[in-house]
Amino acid sequence: MWSNLLQDFIEGIERAIEQLEKKDVENIPGAKDALLNRLNNVKIYFPRNDGDLFIKSIDEAIQKAFFPNSTNYAEAFNHILKSRTHEQDFIINELLNGFITSKAKALASGTQGPIIDKIVEAFKKRGDFHIVDHQFYAMFGDPNKPRKYVKKNLEELANLFGLVSKQIIIEKDIRRHERRKYIFYTFPDRIIDILKEKYLFIDESLLIIDLQDVIKEARSLAGYNHNQQIEPIHILISLIKQQEGIIKLLLQKLEVNTDQLLSELKNELNKLPKNTNLDGDSIDMSQSSENLLDAAQVEAELLNDQYPSSEHLLIAFGKFKKGTKTESVEFKDNQIIQLSQILERYGGNKDRIIQALMNIRGKYISVSKEFDRNIFICMFLANIAINRNNLEKIGGAFTVNGISAIFALILLLGIMPKLNIDRSNPILKDPSFNSENMSVIPKSWMMKQVLEYLFDPLIKIIAYRLGGGLWLSKIFDSKIHKKIHNQIRFLLKDVNKWVLGNLCRVEVQIFVDISNIFVEITPDTEL
Repeated sequence: MWSNLLQDFIEGIERAIEQLEKKDVENIPGAKDALLNRLNNVKIYFPRNDGDLFIKSIDEAIQKAFFPNSTNYAEAFNHILKSRTHEQDFIINELLNGFITSKAKALASGTQGPIIDKIVEAFKKRGDFHIVDHQFYAMFGDPNKPRKYVKKNLEELANLFGLVSKQIIIEKDIRRHERRKYIFYTFPDRIIDILKEKYLFIDESLLIIDLQDVIKEARSLAGYNHNQQIEPIHILISLIKQQEGIIKLLLQKLEVNTDQLLSELKNELNKLPKNTNLDGDSIDMSQSSENLLDAAQVEAELLNDQYPSSEHLLIAFGKFKKGTKTESVEFKDNQIIQLSQILERYGGNKDRIIQALMNIRGKYISVSKEFDRNIFICMFLANIAINRNNLEKIGGAFTVNGISAIFALILLLGIMPKLNIDRSNPILKDPSFNSENMSVIPKSWMMKQVLEYLFDPLIKIIAYRLGGGLWLSKIFDSKIHKKIHNQIRFLLKDVNKWVLGNLCRVEVQIFVDISNIFVEITPDTEL
């Protein structure tokens, strides 16, 4: 099979050379001869040693950077992320955006702008890299009435990028007194660790106080006050007395007079029964405090936080109100209701606390501007890398043909010769041209009549090297292949879409790598 693919490529080279010799494609002195010389060398050197140069070009310049040989998703993602540049993204995006549009037409038709950009913005708004399902639906219509096909396409979209859906089940929703399921989309845990390290900025003044630290202080306060159990009032006082961290910021945001509030709470504290013979080690949580901790756990889950901490305790105080028929029994604790009423008088009701928390998180926890579509491109490529033998998981024949076609185009651009141009050439005066990281490719080189003969064999070669016979079987006699092939032809006719200017190629690393591999072996030199 491999020898047949090489032979098809040689025949394509011969036809391309034949067409080039017939046509007048000279718009830079010496350009035609340079391309003819390069194509003849490709014909000679690429098939040698059973295509060793082909294998080296694809394995070292393409596979290693874009499709690492790994079965670990996070490992593959991290490798691709480190090797990617925004210039490369622009090339890959031509395929990816088309792929998303084709796979999620129902979503794309009802939105303005690329879907991937909307997803990026949605994740940027949160500091925990989570999106609740209704936030997803809100990007594409009424969040309260998501259509079934939208749900289905959202799931496909999440699978495309390697996102995972998780759910939280609340046995008794506080407001509705019923079991409720919350679904949210996020990244796999290991990917989140990578993203937080690279893209999440947390202001040092936002210190999250661990729940156990608050309970420890509350136990000390109960012992000092000779109380038999840790009551909610001990916890509330311990929260308010925090000298740093998020609780202090919350209370400041709510404009709570903490001195007056603490004074009133201490008066209530002194009303508790005392036991001067109490052993401090035997002080346990009261049932009311257990209820409070349960409520804090619920609040953490509702906010998609991994575990409850001090801010969830403060919110929990705000949720205990006078009993109504719709409230569950565990949230009718009269002791906590009394404290909640005191807190509310100072401006600390639940809604205000949550609103203040969201504002503080937005101010003190931020996602870097570098968090962009590149993340999702890398996840898309990592998914292909580890599941290349499972077509269902990577999008089937469409993905195989699209990936093979785009990298065939990249490979072809990489082996094109680099030209030196006369100082009088107007391109040198173009402010968008940078001679240090750009090279000239005459647009005439990209005429489909000259180079289209190379694309079909190159697409098959790339498919075979990336996915073996399985991928190659999806290229032969494929309607999708013909569709992709036509899209590539369109790119050739309008090459300035992804090559800066009509006559420029940005020297991104993959082009440099491919060109260097070729130049090392062939004797031809630059003009």
